[in-house]
Amino acid sequence: MDVVFVQEGDYFEATPVILGEKDDQWVEVISGLDAGQRYVSKNSFFMKAELGKEGAIHED
Repeated sequence: MDVVFVQEGDYFEATPVILGEKDDQWVEVISGLDAGQRYVSKNSFFMKAELGKEGAIHED
């Protein structure tokens, strides 16, 4: 599943998107974003890492 991190107030939320055609510079977003929404375009791997931590299970 492809996601982008969309700004919601003071935080960013992982939002599923459907992607279309892409090249070296551009990616077509078919659905999941509205015109004018603010989203993370660089260094999103930090946010993905934090998202992964939320689903981690720690056993003693």
